[in-house]
Amino acid sequence: MIKGLLISFKRKEPVPNHETGSFLLIIHLW
Repeated sequence: MIKGLLISFKRKEPVPNHETGSFLLIIHLW
C-alpha cells in the first residue's frame, strides 16, 4: 500500500486530495 502510494507520488499521477493528505500524514507520523 505504501509502495503503491510512493510510486504514484513519484510518477506525479493525479491523486485525490484526501489521499495525498493521508499520504503526507503517514510520512509525517512515520
